[in-house]
Amino acid sequence: MHICAQQVVVDNGVIKRGVDISNGHIVTSHYVLQANDMGFLNGGSNEFSFLVNSTFYSGRSEWTDIRSREVETADGGKGVLVSFKDRVGAFAVDLTYMAYPGLPLVRKTLKVTNLGNEELKLEAVNVEDVSMSLNPVESWVMHKYARYKTFGSYIGNWEDPLIVVHDTNRESGMAIGNEAIGVLKLTSVFTDGSKMTAGMTHPGQPYAFRRWLGKGFPFQVRQAVCGEVLKNKVLA
Repeated sequence: MHICAQQVVVDNGVIKRGVDISNGHIVTSHYVLQANDMGFLNGGSNEFSFLVNSTFYSGRSEWTDIRSREVETADGGKGVLVSFKDRVGAFAVDLTYMAYPGLPLVRKTLKVTNLGNEELKLEAVNVEDVSMSLNPVESWVMHKYARYKTFGSYIGNWEDPLIVVHDTNRESGMAIGNEAIGVLKLTSVFTDGSKMTAGMTHPGQPYAFRRWLGKGFPFQVRQAVCGEVLKNKVLA
């Protein structure tokens, strides 16, 4: 792991994900397999996103009091916790990036805590909201427990705990896991040509997620997992 004022890096010797935390923003700068330095994400994407009281927030919004520290789990995971607040101090956000020995994946968790006196309405949560560098024209999207495959944009549902996007030309791709509960699960790929999201259902969709947060109340969204696929073989 590497932490400084400008960037944090999650590195387990197999995969490396760097997250810029400078200038009031939180965005992934690189995400690569170290064996061949192959990258899968474009820099400067949203990183995460959600609605609070119908206002849109993402990693590209203006954040204050950005802090980071190393964290570990009992099952051998090592990673980084990035904490920050909105500009008016109404709520705080914790992002945790966790890597595990020998596995080409990063597990990510998002928590929102109400710091004010009024209730907050939390909706449209994307733990991952990033831009993939994979070609949508040359990529298969494996979905519904990998029993089906399709080209182009895809919006998943409760039958998609894992979606694999495989670029046949590069013989590589990404495996996107979503640990959200049942019908509240939402994973999407290539909805704007490169976007990938993993999180909870949005307003206007069936079984739309909504959580009211009272004073001091935190809510932690289930994890999203990004892993790598190489040479027609899922590595994790």
